Amino acid sequence: EKPRTSVFPLAGVNIDQSMSDERKVVLREVTKELTGRYRCEVSTDAPDFHTTIVSAYMNVVDPLKKEPVLMMEKQSYSVGDTLRGNCTTPPSSPAANITWLINGHKVNASYIVQSVVEGQDPVTIAGLNLAVNTFLGGKLTIVCVADLFQVYSSRAEITLDEEKPRLASVLGNHHQAQGSASSF
Repeated sequence: EKPRTSVFPLAGVNIDQSMSDERKVVLREVTKELTGRYRCEVSTDAPDFHTTIVSAYMNVVDPLKKEPVLMMEKQSYSVGDTLRGNCTTPPSSPAANITWLINGHKVNASYIVQSVVEGQDPVTIAGLNLAVNTFLGGKLTIVCVADLFQVYSSRAEITLDEEKPRLASVLGNHHQAQGSASSF
């Protein structure tokens, strides 16, 4: 038997009673203005009249409309070069968190400078600055992942080439001398 439910109206909050039950409350048509702390109260009928109240903070996410933009200083690098790049997210609410991956490995935060440009819908910018120490098959795969909690994730990826060293001529510079010849 499904217990009787009473919903107390709150401006801007649309509860889907057909999808809600004693364990969950489903909200419809939420906006980011509804971010905040919510409380749910469940009471039993006579003769006990037990009441349980649970509250939790809810973040309403307005996801990214596009992928992040990933830009690197150069298209090819050598071991020992400094790898520099920027990843910029489109506006979102709240601001996205950026994670960098190089050849599938997460980059330590000490090599990243992340800032948020505040506004109605903030933008996140993360700069990467570290020395290149290895390539995988002559390639570096750089990935920028933009996350909003565990609700939304978007990524941009670029593959950079290992700069091949230029071979010096074994003969060196070749100049023919002009002038007189002598013999011994």
